[in-house]
Amino acid sequence: MAGRSYCDALLPGGGHPYTFGLLFGLGLFQRFRAEPDGFRCQYHDLLSRTGMADAVTLTREMQIDLHDDRFWEASTQALKTRIVTYVDAVASLNGT
Repeated sequence: MAGRSYCDALLPGGGHPYTFGLLFGLGLFQRFRAEPDGFRCQYHDLLSRTGMADAVTLTREMQIDLHDDRFWEASTQALKTRIVTYVDAVASLNGT
């Protein structure tokens, strides 16, 4: 496997970093939409400490529990909404 990327989608588990990043970012965005004023300062702090602690520790200080299904459900709901919007747009272009 030398030379193959750790995030090769054809390898078992290869897409996990990308999937985590997508859903994590969407979850943070949902939090921002719900609490825009308080979020900005907390997010800036999170970004300034990235690499100094793991994601669970960093988000805990934002009162986000990455073990709580509700955080991830908000992320997947946002993704589902985008998919439906895309499918509807394509269908309207195809006249279906």
